[in-house]
Amino acid sequence: MTGLFLALAAVLLTGFVTLTLLSPGRPAPLRDADGNVIPGSLSERVTVEIGGIPQGMFIQSADPANPVLLFLHGGPGMVEFFMEQ
Repeated sequence: MTGLFLALAAVLLTGFVTLTLLSPGRPAPLRDADGNVIPGSLSERVTVEIGGIPQGMFIQSADPANPVLLFLHGGPGMVEFFMEQ
């Protein structure tokens, strides 16, 4: 049984290290229908403090002059960013 737990831990650790090494560390730039990067577009990951708690967020816009739409989901659990893409 201990061997099974060690194997599972090794698989999880290997997956975490692989994802960390392969992660680009920043969001991909916004692209148009032809796959070209939209000039002047904004795609960044930032951390802000909301109610005294640091919150991470992604800001993406084809036109940075547009206001930010802050979407707060209903509570703890899985982030909804990836379901909204």
